[in-house]
Amino acid sequence: MTRFEPDLRSLFDAPVLEQVELVPDFEDHGSSVFRVRTASEHVVVRAFRAPAVDGPFWACLNALFGIDPRSAAEAASIYGLLGTVSPFPVPRVLRIGKFSGREWLVVELMAGAPMVSFGELSDDGLQSFGRGLASIHARRFATFGNPSGSVRYAPAEFPARLTAALREAAKFHPQGPLSDRLLDDACAAIARLPVPDAWSLVLPDLFPPQFLHSEGQIVAFVDVDAYVIGPRELDLVVLEYFVDARSAALIASGYVEVAPLPKLRDVRRAYRLFLWVLTMNPLALDEAQWMAWPQPFA
Repeated sequence: MTRFEPDLRSLFDAPVLEQVELVPDFEDHGSSVFRVRTASEHVVVRAFRAPAVDGPFWACLNALFGIDPRSAAEAASIYGLLGTVSPFPVPRVLRIGKFSGREWLVVELMAGAPMVSFGELSDDGLQSFGRGLASIHARRFATFGNPSGSVRYAPAEFPARLTAALREAAKFHPQGPLSDRLLDDACAAIARLPVPDAWSLVLPDLFPPQFLHSEGQIVAFVDVDAYVIGPRELDLVVLEYFVDARSAALIASGYVEVAPLPKLRDVRRAYRLFLWVLTMNPLALDEAQWMAWPQPFA
């Protein structure tokens, strides 16, 4: 399939000397991302790819948390807020532009290589990641919703909204509509969830390629478009797919230097079902395999 490469010259005062698409190492990425160089700038330009918020991942996150990835202003608020709390450098938004019906962010170009696996981090790098994740989680919110604050919901609404979003997302599942049994099981698990007493910045697709690394350390956090205000346990349930017991222990040891590690026992099944329906995690497992996946975070 031939890729459409937009003409980004209108975002720059100087002529574009180089424009290279940056394609993440995973399918179904939500954004078009380009590295652009002019005589005066070397930056990254990005925009949401689709004209509508649909499909299981974005439609579900929109319904549950109110994020709209088509809005550059909403995306800029994520970068701004995360930049104030994340120990990992986050690109600064330099400006926003619009053409061809899409809104574009121009952000800093960050040094480092895209991370393929958390195994590329050193022991100290894994502990530092745990401390950094805990520091992001330490910024607490009284309600859940989107980071800009334009959409927020009372905590008591979370189970019902999660159930409704799950049923809607299931309609888009690539293998066809999910069975009533699986949906009923997931919704029953959600109904038993305790309502979180605090909310944090969490990323439902907390995959390794969201980070840049160098010499065993994370040096930048560059793909943050899907950040929401939600239960921090979601981050750790996602991570259980990507780390082994040894890496998880190192991450946990760094985390507890900042805050107690959340307990996943009561929420793991419901959140795993939720994340599986979103199709972003686990990437290549059926439902039974994922539900039986190891539990490296106790």
